[in-house]
Amino acid sequence: MILMIFSTGAFLLLFIFGFYWVYAIIKGAPYYPSSTAAVRAIIDVISSQKNAKIVELGAGDGKIAIALAKKGFAVSAIELNPILTVITRLKAKLAGADLKVINADFLRCDLSEYNIAVAYLYPGIMQKLEPKLFKEMPKGSMIISNTFSIKSREPYKKIEPKILIYKVG
Repeated sequence: MILMIFSTGAFLLLFIFGFYWVYAIIKGAPYYPSSTAAVRAIIDVISSQKNAKIVELGAGDGKIAIALAKKGFAVSAIELNPILTVITRLKAKLAGADLKVINADFLRCDLSEYNIAVAYLYPGIMQKLEPKLFKEMPKGSMIISNTFSIKSREPYKKIEPKILIYKVG
């Protein structure tokens, strides 16, 4: 009986994860973790920012958001996949990171309270996200993209390993 319950639960979790993974691929933002070098570079960029209110869009397992929260920043992690949201919450708790984790589609979230957005999203989703970021985020805000550019904008700054920084305003 216990084995049947465990098997059913495991199947259900895999089904939910698989559903959201396929859904994310269709939307253009599947889960793929950031490299340690990219996380370090992003922390270096943000470390000098005073009063930063940060959002990680498509946070996945929360690697970047947790690292920033552990440095004392106010961070929200937005992730569509509920399984990855639970994983991020658990990892944050175990790391002692004060992190707000939101299970939602970031394209439908209000981003006006944040002055730094971090993303590791494919070009198609970056193109969809670009007008929202530049409309909702306050003037002077920073958008940090790992690897993928916003095609219609020129980055303010580029940092290795392929971190692109854009300014709003």
